[in-house]
Amino acid sequence: MRLHYSFAALSLAVTLSLHASADVITDWNIIAIDAARVFANPNPATRAIAIGQLAAYDAVTAIDKSGEPYLPGTIPVTAPASVDAAAIQAFHDALAFAVPAKQGDLDKAAEKALAKLADGPAKTNGIAVGVAAAAAIIAARTNDGAETPVAYPGEEALGKWRPTPAGNLPANTPEWATLKPFALSAPNQFDPGPPPALSSGRYAADLLETKVYGSKTGSARSADQTNIAQFWAQQTQLPVFLVARTFSKARGLSLDENARFFGQLSVALADARIAVWNAKYEYGLWRPVTSINSSLDDSNPDTTPDPEGDWTPLLETPNHPEYVSGHSATGAAGAAVLAHWFGDDNAFSVTSETLVGAAYTRSFTRFSDAAQENADSRIYGGIHYRFSNEAGLELGEKVADYVLAHQLTASPESGGAGGAGGEGAGGNSTAGAPDLPSGGSSSVAGTGGTALGGTAGTPSNAGTTSSAPAEAGDATTTEAGAATGGASAGGKSGAGGGKTAREKSDDSGCSVTGAARARGSVSRSAWLLAGLALGLLKRRRFRS
Repeated sequence: MRLHYSFAALSLAVTLSLHASADVITDWNIIAIDAARVFANPNPATRAIAIGQLAAYDAVTAIDKSGEPYLPGTIPVTAPASVDAAAIQAFHDALAFAVPAKQGDLDKAAEKALAKLADGPAKTNGIAVGVAAAAAIIAARTNDGAETPVAYPGEEALGKWRPTPAGNLPANTPEWATLKPFALSAPNQFDPGPPPALSSGRYAADLLETKVYGSKTGSARSADQTNIAQFWAQQTQLPVFLVARTFSKARGLSLDENARFFGQLSVALADARIAVWNAKYEYGLWRPVTSINSSLDDSNPDTTPDPEGDWTPLLETPNHPEYVSGHSATGAAGAAVLAHWFGDDNAFSVTSETLVGAAYTRSFTRFSDAAQENADSRIYGGIHYRFSNEAGLELGEKVADYVLAHQLTASPESGGAGGAGGEGAGGNSTAGAPDLPSGGSSSVAGTGGTALGGTAGTPSNAGTTSSAPAEAGDATTTEAGAATGGASAGGKSGAGGGKTAREKSDDSGCSVTGAARARGSVSRSAWLLAGLALGLLKRRRFRS
């Protein structure tokens, strides 16, 4: 009996280490996302999250020297200094700047988190580092263009964007087209070039596809394709960061690795949206709902307007120009960073906040499987042409590859993660995977055309209202229900119930499945716990 008990202790020790609890980086990623919900818009939301993550990254690296700082200059550090205290304070101060409406909630969160740390010089000095790191990023992002509204009324000319039904709202954040990027040299660094001409066969074919599959009524969509459209109708950062936190825990990333990983991820998402908005307002292409119902002559014999002039998409059309797809580009950037760190071949399941009537789960074997489904969802929703999705996927991946190659890289002496990115669209990239313990190995990920998640309207329980659909329309969050429809495009539908992902602080809305769950080998903490268990075993055997 004693021998059995000791081996059980050993098994428990290893299990606990492989399912390690979150650290301050992942905890505050959740806090940042919840604070940013006040915007009901992915653009300022991703900017705010990136500001918080970068402040925390610079605070952590100032102390442990694990990575190259985001901002030049040296943050003064007095030893001893707690990295936890530094990250918490940096997150708090930076987010309070980016989301001033949530100052009170952020104050409470920081007070609670800091109270868990032992008082003393390390805590005091760490807080000072966090204050300095946040002050630097605040200075860098003050007057970055986010607070300078720009008018974009649209025009009635052939092929040009104008306000769309149902609300006929003014253009969404056109100032983001010239916003100061976090990593890119300029918003148009990866200009996708113009969309297909209205007279082209490609334009006609893609328009017809959206018309047939994206109609609110009488469409060719299957039940599952309707589910797909609604499943991905959520702000991009929600599923991307949910998956990121889940894989971080499953792979046992350290605090400094998480600081780098989430920093790179947040910058890629934020800059992808800036690059997308630059293209949208540069080319100003009209949306499918406008084109399909237009009586203007586009000189294309293969396009015909809806005879009644009342074609309506499944999802409400977002109030900004068509090309390129922000949903696809932002998702592609997220998936490329995930694949860079973990490899593309990973089985996982994730829930949605926006599939009406269900806490709904879809399962995938690769990030790129989710990518394709995410892009297709915009066709089924009737709010994008396929060429816009494809250009968005390519743009998002290019942004991510650039961020991975040029920002938040590991210090040479640290042996940490964060190597160069891939070879661009369609190429292979060696994943800059975390430094694995002995016996582990990094993955090699092909990141061509990957995407995950998407941009969308705000869930109904976010605590805020908005007159404009952020990216996907009028989907709402519900508590429970049953999902319908079969498997499609690498994903599986399933019944769900209980709380939505919005209400789950334990990240139970996502799970890693299959052999990819454990990190390359048992972590150092696992061996320490295992050693303790073995010590108990020897002690018991000696006494017996």
